[in-house]
Amino acid sequence: MTEKEAAQTSGRFARALTSIDKQAPSLKYLGFAFWMAWNTIAFSGSFWLRDPNNSLVAENLILGHLVASVATLVIIGALWKRSVQFVLNRRFLVASGIVAALGAVLIVITREDLYSSRTLFFLGSVLTGSGTTVLFMRSTALLGGLPPRRAISMISCSALLGAALFFSLNSCEPDVACIGFILLPFGAVLLLMLHRKQTRVEEKVTRSGAQFSRRFSCSWRRSLYARMHSSWRKHSFSPACRRYTAARA
Repeated sequence: MTEKEAAQTSGRFARALTSIDKQAPSLKYLGFAFWMAWNTIAFSGSFWLRDPNNSLVAENLILGHLVASVATLVIIGALWKRSVQFVLNRRFLVASGIVAALGAVLIVITREDLYSSRTLFFLGSVLTGSGTTVLFMRSTALLGGLPPRRAISMISCSALLGAALFFSLNSCEPDVACIGFILLPFGAVLLLMLHRKQTRVEEKVTRSGAQFSRRFSCSWRRSLYARMHSSWRKHSFSPACRRYTAARA
């Protein structure tokens, strides 16, 4: 494909997105529903965790996902003057969806009945944490530009659609449900891409003149370290962890 043909294809795709957005202007806000559905499936252990009694695996996912999410938010918040353009960029949005889907693949294939690997599982948790956090920020940038009543209405509709997605996948075969779980970030990206033109309200939502004081920075760092240390001790010395380690040995 030549450069001219690629430009024509990109133009047709852009016009198609604009046409869909004009006909269904509320559709782009429902990308938040796919983020909700993904988090519900991931943190509950549905579909991808074949052993429901082994809650330690889901707890490790939550821990890795939380660390990556906090790190992503802190980096974007600290460098907001430069990072805000990345958050509102379509290519960065697509890249985040790919990262989140890749992390979901690692989470699914590293379960014990396929290919057990703690390193790859933790890497998948970190990738999904970073990728889904960007999708969350993009959704909140859209919802934050709405009037309060309409924003609450769209969040409620997203919650209902997220529940429908969860129960729809729950009725499928486990392998099909896992594939749907992996593809959920792409569903969020597809709907969020319908909003092509950045508005002043959206840029105002993502920009902030607030500054982190040195005292505040030290405080949240100590809180984060204490939380991570407490979670590590809990996982290391819990009976479930000892049984899990003994079974692997």
